[in-house]
Amino acid sequence: MAIYFRYSNTPLTSLVFDSSASIAIPPNEPTQKKFYGVKITDPMPNTTVDNGRALNGAGYSHILNSFEEMIVIISSNEIDSFALDLLKKLWVAPFKYISIDGGNYKEILLPGGAFPLTYIEEVKYLPEITFNISFVEPSTWQI
Repeated sequence: MAIYFRYSNTPLTSLVFDSSASIAIPPNEPTQKKFYGVKITDPMPNTTVDNGRALNGAGYSHILNSFEEMIVIISSNEIDSFALDLLKKLWVAPFKYISIDGGNYKEILLPGGAFPLTYIEEVKYLPEITFNISFVEPSTWQI
């Protein structure tokens, strides 16, 4: 499975995959890159739930929302200076997108905080980046 990460300062006008976003046309730079990753999970449903007990002691559980998440781990064999720069820009960009196997783009959310760069066995030359991705659109999973 291959994924394309793309970032933008404005919302995309079309979510149809655009392979030309991977090409640098001066003075612009590419805003998209393809990755194969050492781990790419399928999107899985996740929920936010409110649990508790009413004053009469009856328990309740309400699903507040549902969404899909996936994990992508990009290892050192795919991280060169260009890839690292693009992933850092993706991390801070206001609009982030993913395309799975060249399909239509889906807007994603990243958790924020420190950029998730670690090193395999603490070796500086073996970087690894793990993204916990949530999709902006609500989950389509039904029971």
